Amino acid sequence: MKIKFLIPILASVLSCSLWSCGGNGDEPAPPQNGSITVSNMKVTEVESTGATFSATFNLENGATYVKAGFAVADSPAPTIYNSVFDGKVNGTSFTATVTTLSPSTEYYVRAFMTVSGGEVVYSEDFRFTTEKSSVNEDIANYRGPKNPDYYVD
Repeated sequence: MKIKFLIPILASVLSCSLWSCGGNGDEPAPPQNGSITVSNMKVTEVESTGATFSATFNLENGATYVKAGFAVADSPAPTIYNSVFDGKVNGTSFTATVTTLSPSTEYYVRAFMTVSGGEVVYSEDFRFTTEKSSVNEDIANYRGPKNPDYYVD
């Protein structure tokens, strides 16, 4: 008895999935989401432990963004899963000043924006090398060994 009721239901589900239940084929396509372009990645004011990053962006077709920033790594094509620094947006550009880099190190940086739908849009890679630290910086940042002190008075 239960099978007699299930057969028409299964037939309806199957026909809806095969022929798009209720559609006449003349329905308009869903609206396209806007797009974002991130470009003009620049690195300036490079020092031994820091640099300033900047980039520009273009919003098209009503696109909105959630976050702007810079991804940094020691290998090409850094992503948001590497070190990330938030960008400060001003008009159609954004910048960040970073002070936590290592001296004499080659880095790759890409600007990125996260679109309101969750997609991440990146700029091209930019490669730069931080400057060598000065003797004064080395002395100021020196941390002695953490061995126990067995000196006797």
